[in-house]
Amino acid sequence: MRPDLIVFYGRGGESAPERLVEGALRAVTLQLFEEAAATGLFHRLVLATNDDALAAALGDRAVVERTPETIDFGRQLGEIIARLGSAAVLYVGGGSAPLLRAPDLAEIVAAIEAPGLVYANNYLSSDYVAFRPAAALARTAPIRTDNDLAWRLHHDAGLARVPVERTLTTTLDIDTPTDLAILRRAPDVPPRLRAYLEEHAPPLPALDAVERVMADPYRTLIVAGRLNTQLWGLATRDVFFGKRLFVEEQGMRASGRQERGEVRSLLAILLREVGPARFFAHLAELGDAAVIDTRPLFAHLAPHLPTDDRFASDLLRPELIADPLVRDFTAAARDAPLPVVLGGHALVAGGLWLLARRAKAAKDAAALALAGSPAATDTTPSPTG
Repeated sequence: MRPDLIVFYGRGGESAPERLVEGALRAVTLQLFEEAAATGLFHRLVLATNDDALAAALGDRAVVERTPETIDFGRQLGEIIARLGSAAVLYVGGGSAPLLRAPDLAEIVAAIEAPGLVYANNYLSSDYVAFRPAAALARTAPIRTDNDLAWRLHHDAGLARVPVERTLTTTLDIDTPTDLAILRRAPDVPPRLRAYLEEHAPPLPALDAVERVMADPYRTLIVAGRLNTQLWGLATRDVFFGKRLFVEEQGMRASGRQERGEVRSLLAILLREVGPARFFAHLAELGDAAVIDTRPLFAHLAPHLPTDDRFASDLLRPELIADPLVRDFTAAARDAPLPVVLGGHALVAGGLWLLARRAKAAKDAAALALAGSPAATDTTPSPTG
């Protein structure tokens, strides 16, 4: 039997930075249902949401399951699967996988034609997961967030993992305002999301500086946060530049360290010791631009920081931030003596990969233009012989 597509979408906060991201997530979710409906690959299209406006926008294109403001993810998904009698499922977090298109959906569905299989874009922190049989979910330990779904289906329920090639489609995500600015630079963005990004994506000019550093073998990029070093190797294999990497707290959510208040960051310790202005002055001595996944740093220094403060920091808008430490940090980042890009995990994963590709393309174009210029092709002897 064909799988059911089940999308969970939770309405976000009301601050301006949160609404900015919310608009993009809605565009991606609507695009996904349009693509899925056109393929005929799915038995049913299901939206589980607390967002009445999104449900109304879908009309009769999907079965709508109403969810409370706060959900127990694994239990809620299990109840929907049981109620529908699903044979197989493709689960997608609302707004995840913004580049997912019909051919990708066909590949995912084909990957779980046989029983006993699970397919995910990331087995350690999944955004979308396909599995057969759907009843395997009942054999897992309680699942608090969708990021744990693929891991639990494999380790608890014994489903075999389908190998998945890492690509920009499987890696790029929308978690923060920074991700919108990065996605605007991506090729082949679906039309609904493209229209939203063209109008609303923040400019973040420091991204241009990062691309220039990546294209220059004599300059150095500083990257800090939950960097996946394997993905980093794929992203930078064709571009050559100086690198300083500070890799901290990979898996801090999945391991429970963040929830238990156990996150520790070396950068956070330095920031507390020297203050924000000197912190960025030190970074400027080490490199020409900095890309920082701030979530480990914030989890150490301000573990209960609300989403609106995190997003305002990504936008370098200290005047919107209530927490005094994060406000001062963000003001110092905005005024730093080197270009600084702040964001979350997606920034130091698919985001950097996309920027590296653009840097290589720009460098190749410059080399081609130089090779074709009259100065490069003129063989006339100079006056000095």
